Amino acid sequence: MGKLYGGIYGRVHGKVGNLVHYQLMGEEIIRMVGKSMGPPSVRQLACRMEMAVVVAFFKPMVEFINLGYRAEAALVNKLPNNLAVSYNKKYALTGSYPEVAIDYAKARVAEGTLSMADGAAVLAESEGLKFTWDVPAGLDWNEKGHLAMTLAYFPMLNKAVYCMAGAKRKEGVDMLHIPKDLRGEYMETYLSFLAVGDNVVANSVYTGSFNKPA
Repeated sequence: MGKLYGGIYGRVHGKVGNLVHYQLMGEEIIRMVGKSMGPPSVRQLACRMEMAVVVAFFKPMVEFINLGYRAEAALVNKLPNNLAVSYNKKYALTGSYPEVAIDYAKARVAEGTLSMADGAAVLAESEGLKFTWDVPAGLDWNEKGHLAMTLAYFPMLNKAVYCMAGAKRKEGVDMLHIPKDLRGEYMETYLSFLAVGDNVVANSVYTGSFNKPA
């Protein structure tokens, strides 16, 4: 049932007849209620599975994704999660229905215009993961102050450990603490940078995996 806010000339929210009214990013949206004309096609089933796979991947890192796509999403009047799903559904999947999976090397957990991490690498140490990257000569003071965004995703557990405001770019190294019970688990890792204040980030860089099953 739809509701009317602000009197007879106010805005409508909800379902009225075969139309649904709602607000999205400050805009009033009206759409027709979809109707299913029969069983879903293979392509429809494939699309649903692709969506489900990407959404499941992002579920334990929603906070990271929201920051990682916030600035770019604002430019196109979209929600960060929607932009992230759209990109990764198009570029970061492997296989075909019904065997669809994330291609972790192609996944992007942050998207933006800052310079990406050059020479990015990661090592497993006793307390967690040591991320390193090159620090080019001639970085301006803004670039030197970019903060590392580090993430480890655990596919077998669908968990993630991350830090969204780590060491400064000028340091060339950052440590991501991994809980003891997760250190021996299969993990996939990523590195990005954040400019504090305007939330602009760099495209994330895939830094490899650890403990991957044979």
